[in-house]
Amino acid sequence: MGGVITGGHNPARSRTADDHLGFTEVKDRIEGAEEFWVTSTEALTRKNAGTGFRLALVSIRPEGAKRDTIRDIVDPFRDMGFSEGIWP
Repeated sequence: MGGVITGGHNPARSRTADDHLGFTEVKDRIEGAEEFWVTSTEALTRKNAGTGFRLALVSIRPEGAKRDTIRDIVDPFRDMGFSEGIWP
C-alpha cells in the first residue's frame, strides 16, 4: 500500500499501486499477551470493507520497536458469521 493519508483511532487510509483505497487497523499488545481485542462493531464494519481492509497485529517487545513483530492480515473477518451467535 502507498503512503498513509490519515490515522489516529480510525484505520489508516492509503492508496494501492492501482489507486484503490485501502484501510489498515493496527492493534498492539505486550509480548506474551494471549489476545488482541476487537469489538463486534469494529469487526462488522471492517468485514464489510472486504479485501480493502488489513489488520496489523503488533507484538510489543521490551527490547524496543526494532524488535517488535507485525502480522499483517488481509480481510481478517471474511470467514466470521455474525448471524451465527459468535458475538455475545
